[in-house]
Amino acid sequence: MNAESSVRLHPRIIPAILALLSLWGLAGWWPMLAADAPQWTRVMPMPAALLAALLWWIFFSRNRRRTQKLILLGITAGLILGFWRDAGGGHRQIHMPDAHTLRITQWTQATDTPSQSVLAELLKEDPPHILVLTRPTLTQMDRRQRRQLRLTYTLVENQTYILSRYPLRKLEDPLLPDTHTVLVELAAPQGPVQLLALDAGEQPISSAAIAALASWLSARPASVPLIIAGGQNRSRTDAIWKPLRTFLRPAYEVAGYGWPYSWPSPLPLYTRDDIWVTPNLVVLAAAYRSSSHSPHLRQRIALTWPELP
Repeated sequence: MNAESSVRLHPRIIPAILALLSLWGLAGWWPMLAADAPQWTRVMPMPAALLAALLWWIFFSRNRRRTQKLILLGITAGLILGFWRDAGGGHRQIHMPDAHTLRITQWTQATDTPSQSVLAELLKEDPPHILVLTRPTLTQMDRRQRRQLRLTYTLVENQTYILSRYPLRKLEDPLLPDTHTVLVELAAPQGPVQLLALDAGEQPISSAAIAALASWLSARPASVPLIIAGGQNRSRTDAIWKPLRTFLRPAYEVAGYGWPYSWPSPLPLYTRDDIWVTPNLVVLAAAYRSSSHSPHLRQRIALTWPELP
């Protein structure tokens, strides 16, 4: 193909690719509306598809047919609304932490895990009361580092580290298909709270695992606050989570701020990690924090439960 023919094809190929990417991204509405949507509908990130649609408008909409413009206008509108919903758009109330605040950090470190010293230095920015490390390759943090973070109590199980300032007690784990779980009860100053560390591995958490989790939630005492933290490899807005929303809320949807996606760093376009809480917990703030030491962003939340005695 000579240079002249390449120039002739350019005005057709590039806008066609952008239109196809936009249409593929629009398929992301399917999993948000139906629990049985195939995985390919989530392959194209909503922000990338929206960018493709905007590029089409900026560079290739001139001299296009009215029908083409109307179609892309509808796709762009659908992507804007889809991005808003996928990002957990809606009313949020963000509050400043106070003396009754419990700070929790969860970090999935599937690859390139930082050294113990780097990890301790990162967490000194906002030392958590509870730290959940999913799939770390580090050995136990030495006593000096744990003393710096005041994380006195440690539990290691199922490729999960739970480090806490408060005494913790191991409970019987719920059995979820193809999903690692670690359940503990923490004796926090605000009162007892249960923490379920959950890791679905490299695959999205299955509908069978979500159904088993919903069944377990319906049988546990609702008066005891519960936090679920870990990597689920699914967007929090997918319809597959509907059975859990009777019992739980994503912390980011309640009081989240900043970029709403957690993977892959340094430019996350997918939600892979989330923290869910029961309604008797008040989320004050929730955010993701980037790091060059893992493809997953750290997620941090601050919460309290003032209604409890």
